[in-house]
Amino acid sequence: MKQTQPGEPVFSPIPKVILALACILGGLELAFTAGELQWFDIAGAENWRRNAIAGFGFWDQVFALQLETGTLFTREFIRLFSYPLIHLNYGSTIVTVVVLLCIGKFVESYFAPAAAIMIFFVSSLAGAVIYGLAQEAEMPLVGGYTGVFGLGGAYCAMLGIVLGWSHDGARRLAILPFLALGIEIAMRVVLGGPNHWIAHAAATVAGFGIAATITPQGWKRIGVQILSYMRRP
Repeated sequence: MKQTQPGEPVFSPIPKVILALACILGGLELAFTAGELQWFDIAGAENWRRNAIAGFGFWDQVFALQLETGTLFTREFIRLFSYPLIHLNYGSTIVTVVVLLCIGKFVESYFAPAAAIMIFFVSSLAGAVIYGLAQEAEMPLVGGYTGVFGLGGAYCAMLGIVLGWSHDGARRLAILPFLALGIEIAMRVVLGGPNHWIAHAAATVAGFGIAATITPQGWKRIGVQILSYMRRP
């Protein structure tokens, strides 16, 4: 275990880019909640969240129309990147921010800060595209869960590359994103609701793939780890 040196903080600081993203999510949620509680004497403030979801959430109907008319790269394209910033309620925002700070910190410790943000948004894009292509959904896709699952996939790849999945601790940690997906799917079957797990699963795979791709010899090292694990007695 690494020993803490004099003057060195016991806990490593949260990366600035991850903290900035968390502040954006929290700031938007604070504005939406304040508007719904009518803390501001501004006409229409109670509808800020609803309008944001309508204008910047990912709607399958809008995406399908873009594909049908060949107008993907229009103003509506921004929805693929803006929807992770908007949440349905303050509870989901809190969960997203907490998990983002935890996983984002670990992912950024191995990759460059810009790479962690890139993984968050590119995996969010991949999740939305697969979500839109796989079904005809009436409910919009919003929230940072998708991007967080992407960071979880990158974390899984990072564990395989750095520690190797033959390491018991790494193997246990690596299954956490997939365990969360399993719980989400089970809740969907029991309780019903939108199929957001499709976007989350796609984002997890995308995050894993991005992390393996941007790491020097990442795929080769992962392949060696898989073969090594399969050959264990």
